[in-house]
Amino acid sequence: MQCDNFLVLKCLVADSDVLSMAPWDVIADEVHSGQLSLLPQNLHQHSAYGLVSRAGHSLSPAAQAMVEAIRRVDEETPRGERAED
Repeated sequence: MQCDNFLVLKCLVADSDVLSMAPWDVIADEVHSGQLSLLPQNLHQHSAYGLVSRAGHSLSPAAQAMVEAIRRVDEETPRGERAED
């Protein structure tokens, strides 16, 4: 699914098993209030992105596969090619 509206994406994540990536400033309030939670990640400290899911719910098999794929690509990407550098 592709969506350019972060408000819609936050609602989708909060009300379903959808997984989304969003800038911290867009999701900070929802994470602090417990509506959304950050997924544990092995991303580098200065990462330009994070993974977010609905608080208190496990990921679907498809969402878990997506998380694993994102982490795999992150680990395989040389530091010089990452957005944070």
